Amino acid sequence: MTETRAQRISILAPVLAAYLLYGVSHERLWMAIPALVLLAWAVMRGMRVERTSLRLILVGVGGALLGSGALLLAELPDSPFPPAVISPLCGSAMALAAYCVLSRSVLYAWTFAWVLAVVASRSEPRPDVMACCVLLLICTLFPMAQRARLFRTGLAGVAGVVVFSVAMAGAVTAAVEASLALEGTLTSALYRLLSNLPIRGGVALQDDISLLSLSAVEPDDRPLMELDVRPARLRTTVLEGFDGSHWRASPQQAARRPSPPTVNTPRTAELLALEDLAGKVPAPAGTVEVRGTVTVRVSGHVFRGSVQEGKRVTLIYDPDERIPALEPPGPELLDMPQALSAELAPLALEILGGVTDHRTMAEVLQRHFSDGFMYSLSTDLRGKGHPLAVLIREKRPAYCVYFASAMAALLRVRGVPARVVGGFIPEDPNPITGRVTVREKDAHAWVEAWLPDHGWMAFDPTPWRGRPPSVASRNTFLATLWDAAGAELRRLWVMAGAITADDVARAASSPLGLGTVAALMVYLLRRLGVGTRRPRIQAAKGTADVVLRKLHARYLKLLARSAQLQPAAADTDDDVVARLVQLKGARAGDAAKQYLAHYRRARFREDTFDRDVLEAALKDMERALKQQR
Repeated sequence: MTETRAQRISILAPVLAAYLLYGVSHERLWMAIPALVLLAWAVMRGMRVERTSLRLILVGVGGALLGSGALLLAELPDSPFPPAVISPLCGSAMALAAYCVLSRSVLYAWTFAWVLAVVASRSEPRPDVMACCVLLLICTLFPMAQRARLFRTGLAGVAGVVVFSVAMAGAVTAAVEASLALEGTLTSALYRLLSNLPIRGGVALQDDISLLSLSAVEPDDRPLMELDVRPARLRTTVLEGFDGSHWRASPQQAARRPSPPTVNTPRTAELLALEDLAGKVPAPAGTVEVRGTVTVRVSGHVFRGSVQEGKRVTLIYDPDERIPALEPPGPELLDMPQALSAELAPLALEILGGVTDHRTMAEVLQRHFSDGFMYSLSTDLRGKGHPLAVLIREKRPAYCVYFASAMAALLRVRGVPARVVGGFIPEDPNPITGRVTVREKDAHAWVEAWLPDHGWMAFDPTPWRGRPPSVASRNTFLATLWDAAGAELRRLWVMAGAITADDVARAASSPLGLGTVAALMVYLLRRLGVGTRRPRIQAAKGTADVVLRKLHARYLKLLARSAQLQPAAADTDDDVVARLVQLKGARAGDAAKQYLAHYRRARFREDTFDRDVLEAALKDMERALKQQR
């Protein structure tokens, strides 16, 4: 049976409407329109493909890869789903819908079209998006009604179409509303759940930290950045303002622009951001310069800049990581609440005695905390007095923020300018790659004290006892190899994701890029048959014709599968038909004769042939063989 133009349009309509909805909703008409036009051209010219499970999987995977590649050319609008999920899913649905249309798997094609529509429409509900949704609904309902022959049953059929359309529209609307309501409920529940969990991250990326009586942090192995060398510390924030319960970055200090230090033989470190670093540029003390495509500014004692995922910066710094020498700090670096000073003064006298040298006091306090206390990710400092006084007096376990705060407060009580500094303590390099992975759990806080004979100097009072083991401590060969492989794959993925449309345009405009694009276009045009005579009406060119060979191979396969008939080399077509009549009856033989008549005319006449006629004859033969089983 020859496929009519109306039937092809009815198969195409829902898929084309879904493509249009995707292009409008995701602002990707540049991608949807060419795909829409190419698919319509192929179907209206009668192009067909055979559907198999393996091809279906390959097409889905290929579409997902194309959808991921589209992220390099344009960003997606705001959506409840992350772009890394939504774009490959839409690409896969588009490819599968097109493949099922070309294989005339109507229900499959419409199903994938609706999957694409449902996923793509989860953006901002604009009027043009809603119009495309209505168009998709119409393009689906009317072909379904036509295939069900509802229009041929008179007034009752028309009424049935109307009722069915209303019910379908109501069901879709109810499903969308339920989805939105459920999404809000789940979001609220997730927010309430997270609000009761321990905090993640910490002082490394914050400009304000609180000292609570009861608190906890949750270590996270999530990688934040990679370096090709290992500095001792990476500074991200300097907290100088202290009111007894909060450490804050001082606006006065942030407004200062100190001159970079003079370094004779600087060291270089390359930093690759694996995530957005929240406006911070982690850098060692004594950093002279930060190079890269990122705009960086000096804010007091640290660097600021938008180092986003996949961005690289080069840090030029002093190998000794010396903090630049500045003029002595003002009295604000000694600020302490009067009540807290009175509470800590006896404790400072008990620990330091009569020591008056600033450096000696800092070293004694550092040893006091690091040797005599325990580390813990959860802190309970409830008791009599300020949490810091409870920590010092009762030697409660705590984590870095509290030990750094306690040491800085005791130094200020004794007249030593001190501040809390946040950043990261990098682990040892992986012995295979030589690179250092800095994770969220590597966030740390320490103290910087002003020494008259030295300037600012770093001290770390946090005890090592009780700290969770680091990733680098898993020193087995397999663990090291696993970490190295994961780090390399992660680095390649992040670098690929950082490629912009400008990068693609520059590569495409280069001589190599232009040659590659030209070769690819020639290949695609040849595969699509442009410039050759391979439309639905084929030119007969003997047994070399690809279409005739494939059709006759289907004929032979049908004989072998349905009649267990394998023609010998000496058998003529009439011999085969005679044996088929004996095995399956006269109707199967007549169908085979009809196919062979069309095949001979197409093969041996210098004329054109209609591929659909041959395919219809094969289908008649297949039906006849099934009826004789």
